[in-house]
Amino acid sequence: WRLKLEWNEFSAIAIGYSMLHPNLHRICPDQYSSIRIALREVRHLGYQRPGLALNLKSDQRAMHLWSSGFYGHEIARKPASFIPVFECNEFSPAELLAWYRKHKPDVIIGSDPTILKPMQKAGLKYPGDVGLVLLAGTGDQPDLAGIDQNASSIGAAAVERLVELMYYNERGVPATARVTLIPSLWHEGSSVVKQTGR
Repeated sequence: WRLKLEWNEFSAIAIGYSMLHPNLHRICPDQYSSIRIALREVRHLGYQRPGLALNLKSDQRAMHLWSSGFYGHEIARKPASFIPVFECNEFSPAELLAWYRKHKPDVIIGSDPTILKPMQKAGLKYPGDVGLVLLAGTGDQPDLAGIDQNASSIGAAAVERLVELMYYNERGVPATARVTLIPSLWHEGSSVVKQTGR
């Protein structure tokens, strides 16, 4: 995504990775760490076969940090069978169900709340059939487990950085843009439960 302005007249920063041109200083949620937090938490609960279901556009906006964090974790863990990431532009109940039946994840880590209706239409109940964790907030369902991307801290850091740029009269596109990563938080919810006998 591009925004055409006379950048030399402005002190500016970006939030997240959606706007890559021009390359401004930016404040971002730490998406690589957030998938690792989610994986750590589900393993702590006893889940053994995590599956990652991503809206492709969401992962692209996150610079593929979710999928790369997942692959890195799974390669290091050396599971007996590796579940490939389910990526799509729009979650289809039939395709999601086919992926679930083929690979049998015991927990699905989804990119965002758009996975909820397709799961319902596919007949997948959480946490009964499969656990569910969301990476980009739980929408209007705070009972779901997932990652809180810490929006208030991102906003505060963005304002602080912008005020700093204005104070020092730094305008335009920086020669070397800096990225500040804000840690995400784990949000407990009833969509994942302690696995017995593991």
